Amino acid sequence: MRSDDQRTKLWQKLASGEIYTVGSDHCVYSVSQKRRHREEVPSFHEIPNGVPGTETILPLLFYFGVKKGKISMERFVEVTSTNPAKLFGLYPRKGVVQPGADADFAVIDPAKRVKITPDVLHSNIDYTIYDGIEVEGWNVMTIRRGEVVMEEGQITSPRGSGVYVPGKPVK
Repeated sequence: MRSDDQRTKLWQKLASGEIYTVGSDHCVYSVSQKRRHREEVPSFHEIPNGVPGTETILPLLFYFGVKKGKISMERFVEVTSTNPAKLFGLYPRKGVVQPGADADFAVIDPAKRVKITPDVLHSNIDYTIYDGIEVEGWNVMTIRRGEVVMEEGQITSPRGSGVYVPGKPVK
């Protein structure tokens, strides 16, 4: 939805560090929930905003950023892991590979080609704004606190086994 020039500038700012991290306005409203206000538009606070995006951040940034040479692999890790952990006061427990950290990893197969569709995603959704986009580089395993919790698209951890980790105020 942006011009080629705007997209180029965003990639340059991401690569240079002017953009600190990348996020999603992830929201799991279905198409019918999104469209229920077509006749009478309510106040802004009642509109189901956002789109599904959490599961697609890594493959999209990896493919269109790292694979296409717009950002380095190191920068990819910074904007998806290290910098968010710092921003939310979770570093060095999260966002780094070192003794004492939680051993959280997303393992990406850099050669795995996937066409993004709602069927390959795990959110409670029936659409994706990235439907039909093919990427090369897909998360094949997720490790949380040293435990494999997703492998080849299958959730392997018990429901509710996550632990809330409060952040600390960032100075």
